Amino acid sequence: MNIRTHLAMAAVVVVLAALGVLYFVLPVDTWTVDTWLCAVAVALALGAMVHLPYAPIASGKTQSGRLAIVGPMGATLLLTVLLATAALSASVLRHTGLSWALLIACAAVFIVGTLLANVTGNVVDRIQATEQKDGRYTAWAASLVSVSHSMTDTTLKTHCTQMAEELRYAPSARASDAVVEASQVASALTILQQKASAGSNDEIARELNHLRRMIALHASALAALRSHA
Repeated sequence: MNIRTHLAMAAVVVVLAALGVLYFVLPVDTWTVDTWLCAVAVALALGAMVHLPYAPIASGKTQSGRLAIVGPMGATLLLTVLLATAALSASVLRHTGLSWALLIACAAVFIVGTLLANVTGNVVDRIQATEQKDGRYTAWAASLVSVSHSMTDTTLKTHCTQMAEELRYAPSARASDAVVEASQVASALTILQQKASAGSNDEIARELNHLRRMIALHASALAALRSHA
């Protein structure tokens, strides 16, 4: 059995145990409809503290997103237990209206808190995806090295490997940075690969120069983005 199954089983045990304890602890004459509902709410809230923290955390796409859920979810479950316990106490003391109000507040806090915790995790996941560094420079450098093997002219081959070496040490870029310029570099690199296999040296030299210009434009776009960050 996986972790979620074990936690679900543990939560069921907690719920049943809580109901059993409350049944024997509370006086017989205090068991009314609202008392039963409050007792069930307390038991379910205690069971949720065992099982629910894992469920949304496991659903997070990134580690940061999963960790971001822990705080809001923990606060939600703690407040839910407190409100359910307060509602049960009010019911036992015959404050029926107050117990119903607290029970409604308990349900609202649980639903809203769970939704907000999931939203928090999703927002962090999106930020992580936006800020994530991609391997465009590494891929371009590897492609240039591969292209250089197809060239017979020593000068062109040297030019190509030098560009690849420069790209290896270029600053990293986020996946969302300079997307248009990056696509232009990729297109220029594709054309260079075609010319390296079947084109003349002049055509290869022209495409190499074009590729360098596209890389320069890409670098300028990244510099502009960083200057506004």
